[in-house]
Amino acid sequence: MQAQQVVVASVVVLLVLYGIALVNTRKDTRRLQTPHLTVPKRLAKHNTLVGAGNDTSRSSPPSLPSHPIYVSPPSSPPPSSPPSPPPHIFSPLRGDQTATVECKHLKDTNLQSARCGLVAKKVYPLLVTCTPRSGSVFTHVILRKLGYDMANDWAPAGPGKDGVVSWIFGVRDAVGFGPEHLNGARFRAVVHQVREPLASVTSMCTEPMETREAPFLARHISIKGPGGRLGNALRFFVQWHEHLDRAGLYTYRFDDLRQALPAITRLAGLHPPTDEAIAQAISRTPTTNHRSHRTTVSWPELKRVDPVYAKRLWTLATRYGFQADYTYNSFEDIPTQTGPMPHC
Repeated sequence: MQAQQVVVASVVVLLVLYGIALVNTRKDTRRLQTPHLTVPKRLAKHNTLVGAGNDTSRSSPPSLPSHPIYVSPPSSPPPSSPPSPPPHIFSPLRGDQTATVECKHLKDTNLQSARCGLVAKKVYPLLVTCTPRSGSVFTHVILRKLGYDMANDWAPAGPGKDGVVSWIFGVRDAVGFGPEHLNGARFRAVVHQVREPLASVTSMCTEPMETREAPFLARHISIKGPGGRLGNALRFFVQWHEHLDRAGLYTYRFDDLRQALPAITRLAGLHPPTDEAIAQAISRTPTTNHRSHRTTVSWPELKRVDPVYAKRLWTLATRYGFQADYTYNSFEDIPTQTGPMPHC
């Protein structure tokens, strides 16, 4: 009896073990047929990288940061336009050097100079001087419009409270010329205005150099020489400006009057005008004081008239910065005109 019970129990145990083995075998088979993969949480949000397939129902993944190797270089900025040239900065042809120039060059001027013993009881602030036909009338009008009491060459009452614009007072003359006289007075500041030489010499042909002005000019320069009136105008221009140059005066071109006015007035101890006031005065003033004369003389004509003085004129033109206006690089490049002698 006991033996039968043992046999039955053994069979039952074997059946249980077989059933367990069978169940495990089926599970392993299903695992192989339908594997289950676990997606790491750090990648789950990029559903197109793992298990997304072609499922378009899902939203597009956010862009991943590009690796630095594949970062496109920054686009080059558009080429900048060429830098604009700096604004024109005015500077005179020469600053005032009368404090250091030799006294012998000041004795024939009307500048007050205690250093050189050239002292007067009456001293006016400003003298603007030049040669005739060098823009002096225009300069006088502008200074008057700016409120300065300035006279011109032909004021019988003498200089204004602030001075005068005069080519005549460019030299010291005891006798005087014309209705205006200094009566021994001098000027705190004397400035030298220059105009383009060819245009100025041409216009000076209209001056009464050989008649009314002759005695006055003869006391300071000699205009006699070849070439008639044109030659006289050439020699007048050259000698007068050479005299003013030797005095070391503040010198500027007539075309730069607008920029020079503040410095000119400060040099004379006057209150300088504003840029706006200067612009308004110039815009309301005609720029011509025309006299009928021949067409502008040329360098070949002047070289034919008087080659010695033509070369001195070229030196002045170069010193005053006008050479760029001409077609010649040097005086030697200028041909001598042939044919009839040029004239005014």
